[in-house]
Amino acid sequence: HILYMRQLAKIVKALGCAFAVVLGAIYIAFQLLPARDHIAFLIQGCMAVYLVTFILVICMSFHRLLEALSTQMKDLPVVNSLIAVTKMSWARALFLCLTAPIIPVVLVLSCLNQIVRKWRGLVKDELEVNRCLTARVSKFVT
Repeated sequence: HILYMRQLAKIVKALGCAFAVVLGAIYIAFQLLPARDHIAFLIQGCMAVYLVTFILVICMSFHRLLEALSTQMKDLPVVNSLIAVTKMSWARALFLCLTAPIIPVVLVLSCLNQIVRKWRGLVKDELEVNRCLTARVSKFVT
């Protein structure tokens, strides 16, 4: 357990330092932004590739960390009580009252999306041609 915590600390320190370097490099790239020079475009392109790579590494690293923490959190009494609260009827009613105004907006957007998909010819399935909602929303509604 201690070995994993040391590895995690090293990963967090390395990612923190890399994040500081990325912020500095982004500052330099934005200073070069007004310049219409080939070097400026080269540096901005390299920074964009580096930033995308950095974001992917963070997502992959923290995905494993999130999985490890979620298995440990299931044993905590606070998490068990929160899960119990979500199963109570008053909590479900509160959630429904808070999200109910959003439901008509989602239905209208789904209908518009389906109309555009039919117009562009992206609907190939026979069942989906007759629906006025997208497959994801109609699966949720039914």
